[in-house]
Amino acid sequence: MSVRRHTLINLIGAIIPICVTLITVPLYLIALGEVRYGVLALVWLVLGYFSFMDLGLGKATSNHIAKLHDASEKKRGDIFWTSIAVNSTSGILAALILWGIGSYLLKSVLKIPEGFREEALAALPWMIATLPLALLTSVLNGALEGRRKFFLINGLQIFGTVAFQGVPLFFAYMYSPSLSIVIPAAVLKLKKTDSKISCCSLLWR
Repeated sequence: MSVRRHTLINLIGAIIPICVTLITVPLYLIALGEVRYGVLALVWLVLGYFSFMDLGLGKATSNHIAKLHDASEKKRGDIFWTSIAVNSTSGILAALILWGIGSYLLKSVLKIPEGFREEALAALPWMIATLPLALLTSVLNGALEGRRKFFLINGLQIFGTVAFQGVPLFFAYMYSPSLSIVIPAAVLKLKKTDSKISCCSLLWR
């Protein structure tokens, strides 16, 4: 596959999620209101800061697997599963740290309005659950990149963005705009990483 085609696939994979977000943000503002959406944005921002615990392992996995393109399945597998183990451990550690300071952040640092604070606190365990999943996904993406599965990566990314934006929005409109409903809906979608894990079987082909 040519560099031009790889570039085009990655460009499309970047543009479509942006378009989906531009469409769904106004709908979120209507469904949740400005305050709840602001709280949701702050929560994801805080979680994003904790992604530093990936320590570049996702990209390192991509680099090493790419270098072992013609190596044995065992060598690629050793790198892959070692990266999975390290990032899973880092994700659990990050989750434990956030578990310890999460209530303080929501009550004191983020300055959430009193009427919405209980909703955010009720959703805190679900927020924390995203950290190990996010770090795990980093390694899965890196592994697929290392095997040049760019079409697959971008297809999963587009599907993931549509589901991540759409599922919570559906629950907000159909059931309740409460953060204790919207955030778990987003996390339950994130937990469906089996597709990426199964797709990583392509690494050894």
